[in-house]
Amino acid sequence: MTPFRSLPGPARLYVAGIVAVGVSMFVLGWIVDPVRPDRALTLLYLGVGTQIAALRPIPWRSGHQSAIDPLLIATGLLMPGGGVATIAWLAVFDGRLPGRTITWWAFLFNRAMLATAYVLPSLAVDSLHLGLWGLPVSTLFYVVSAVTLNYVLTALVMAMASRTSVLSTLFDNVGVTTLIGTAALSFSGGIIWLLLQYPIGYIMAPGLFGFVLAVRGNVADAQRQTLLKDQTLDLAAQALDARDRYTESHSIRVAELAGRLGEQLELGDREVESIRTAGSLHDLGKIGVRDDILNKPGPLSEEEWEIMRRHPDIGADMIAQHSALAEVAPLVRHHHERWDGSGYPAGLKGNVIPFGARILSVADSFDTITGARLYRKSAMTPIEGVEDISRRA
Repeated sequence: MTPFRSLPGPARLYVAGIVAVGVSMFVLGWIVDPVRPDRALTLLYLGVGTQIAALRPIPWRSGHQSAIDPLLIATGLLMPGGGVATIAWLAVFDGRLPGRTITWWAFLFNRAMLATAYVLPSLAVDSLHLGLWGLPVSTLFYVVSAVTLNYVLTALVMAMASRTSVLSTLFDNVGVTTLIGTAALSFSGGIIWLLLQYPIGYIMAPGLFGFVLAVRGNVADAQRQTLLKDQTLDLAAQALDARDRYTESHSIRVAELAGRLGEQLELGDREVESIRTAGSLHDLGKIGVRDDILNKPGPLSEEEWEIMRRHPDIGADMIAQHSALAEVAPLVRHHHERWDGSGYPAGLKGNVIPFGARILSVADSFDTITGARLYRKSAMTPIEGVEDISRRA
């Protein structure tokens, strides 16, 4: 947790400004469009629902997806101004205690940011008077406005705190998938508004929220399965590398470096994950190579090289037997191929070599030449390693 006094000067001013604006939005909301007494129970109903959603975010591989957006949208459509301002400030506690698990400035900033992002658009939508048949347009306008303000206001404070550009902060932390997921989830706020136009809707609306919770449960299960898979792959990689003290954690480093290269090349999440998996298993076939060859301190004989060159095929054949890993097999099989056709096991050349295998080859080569080996105690520096790979490309 970064203390407020440790933030750069511009970031402190920005945080203070947003908190002030958020408080102003609360006051403005109640002045322009206060909650009518007959809507008090509805406000309480939406407040309880929003608070439950705040405590049950949808987990992702990195971070989580808040589930409060549709309820804030529904509140803003039903009770613009004062109603949504009250929910934004008082019903979004996510379990983090201010001063203990979250700083006070971040605690206040998050609520002020939500009030700013949802109050002004709610008043703008209400002034359009589009009626029931204009609900899709009203909801879409509200969602786009609120989500845009939400992300921009958050990106600004992150950029100021880390002294990076706002655009790079947005691109690094918000992907297209996240935007689509947030917008789709938020749009369901219009459905909640529609349900609450009828008494029976107060019974049916929790069913829609229950659907969100069901999705959350499925995503959480998927994340646990992914974590189990990743830990199993790491364990397999460590077991393989344990046969040679000079290659300790080599497979894990190759997997991480190959994945980062894939991300820098803007490959899809699934392709990057396949490359990471291939990196963890790229030397699996070495279990079929004798220890006296694998750990030989001097150069290998031609016969020994012939045995060593079989390890990509051995590993790929083992992997290909498992349907969940089948797409990884070609990457493992061809990670020792070379652009000029001088590699092994198939002597593939140029673009015929799978793209993921080429990335894996670079990561494997880099980690190998920048670390000590039995036959080479000295190691290249990272810069020398990159230059060496570039010369041999």
